Amino acid sequence: MKPMPDGSNPFYEALSAFYDSLFPLEYTILNFLKSVFEGRSRILDVACGTGTYTLPLLEEGKQIVGVDLDPAMIQKAREKLTSLFGSQEPLRDDQGTLGDTRQDTPTYRIGRTSPRFFAEDMRFLSSFTEGSFEGIYCIGNSLAHLETLQEIQQTLHRFAQLLEPGGILLIQIVNFDRVTFQREPQHLLPGLRGEGVELSRKYTPGPDPDHVYFETELRAEGKILKNSLPLYRLTSGELQRMLQNAGFEDMGWYGSYEGTSYDPSSSFLLITTAVRSNPV
Repeated sequence: MKPMPDGSNPFYEALSAFYDSLFPLEYTILNFLKSVFEGRSRILDVACGTGTYTLPLLEEGKQIVGVDLDPAMIQKAREKLTSLFGSQEPLRDDQGTLGDTRQDTPTYRIGRTSPRFFAEDMRFLSSFTEGSFEGIYCIGNSLAHLETLQEIQQTLHRFAQLLEPGGILLIQIVNFDRVTFQREPQHLLPGLRGEGVELSRKYTPGPDPDHVYFETELRAEGKILKNSLPLYRLTSGELQRMLQNAGFEDMGWYGSYEGTSYDPSSSFLLITTAVRSNPV
């Protein structure tokens, strides 16, 4: 979600009520996540929304937690967690800790009574300690909501800190290499429909060449809510350089969750996996 000083955005707060209807679980995405993080348990879902993919991975036995900047999304995720599992999550209380186990170091311990979802800014992720996770994923074009390259680099460095050496990071954004406005004044994104709700989306030229405006229109309950916010037009070359600067290697590049190769000129999505290098 869009970083804001108070962690809220009126549009996303309104969207949270319809989020699950507009963005239902897609098994292609879930299966991709399961494949990437096979054999890894301690996972962080960054910009988790209402827990659409956090909860199925929890059911699979992952020691997973989710964070999102928007408190309304996190509240919805917590309600879904309670509805699914009550107080008896499918994890043992003794399944381990996230973070350093020394007594003088704060740790996040996963147990049935532990928090599962946090309202957190992805730039800081202050609830967790270094080396806490074996895997981190940030999908849904969320990384592009950061305003500058410096913020994106800061966030990738923080991801690297939270991953143990050899841990895997998965990032998914829109393929901005093809969003240039050289032929068309706007880029239309697929419209979304749910029960009693519609969401239209498009990109228009931003305030400078490094940004686009993400224009949205939510129609629900007889009301129309419009929103416009700048996204960083993060290219594959920029992302690769910043991942390397943050200490990642062995990168894989995909153009879809089906695992097709990334094509800068035609892929709709840009998905990359990267491995946290061992400390020198």
